[in-house]
Amino acid sequence: RVEERSNGDVVLTQIPMVDQGPKGYCSPATWERYLRYMDIPADMYVLAMAAGTLAGGGTYSGAMDESADRLAKRHKKRVEQLKSEVSLKQIAKQIDAGLPIMWSCYVQPQWDHSLSARTQARAKKSAKQWNKELSEARDEAERLTNYRRYGHMRMIIGYNKKTEEVAITDSWGKGFEERWMTIEEAEAINGGVLKVIKP
Repeated sequence: RVEERSNGDVVLTQIPMVDQGPKGYCSPATWERYLRYMDIPADMYVLAMAAGTLAGGGTYSGAMDESADRLAKRHKKRVEQLKSEVSLKQIAKQIDAGLPIMWSCYVQPQWDHSLSARTQARAKKSAKQWNKELSEARDEAERLTNYRRYGHMRMIIGYNKKTEEVAITDSWGKGFEERWMTIEEAEAINGGVLKVIKP
């Protein structure tokens, strides 16, 4: 399920979408998506209850990780913690092996909303052209550290070494299956928790 594109994108496909809905179940919904991708039956509401997730968001990460790990072990798999930094080398290793990365981060709503339009724009450009257009985004990435108020869980599902970008997916329904940001932006909003489900 690793798709390699002519522009240098390497992206995982066939990841099921689960919309977290108005309750703000980003962590349970994202874990459900990952578990189902690994052919492990899961339900975000059951995961949310097990982890004590509150309506409107807020998950006890330890309880959630334990629940996901228990499910994985029943299917002879395990949840593994990666190094806390966001790096293309670490990301590429997991994506090339067919493994999405659970990723805790911070969301600045206005900036995050702009990723959708940017992702549409990059589809019309060559990797060389697009890389030039990303210079401003790279320069402004550091300012994102000023908006660490909204914790979020999403998956990293791809990378592009030519443009030094990473692909993400959010549990927000249609239109959020695949979006892109620079590695500098990813580092700026990194929450430090990166996990994979290992076979």
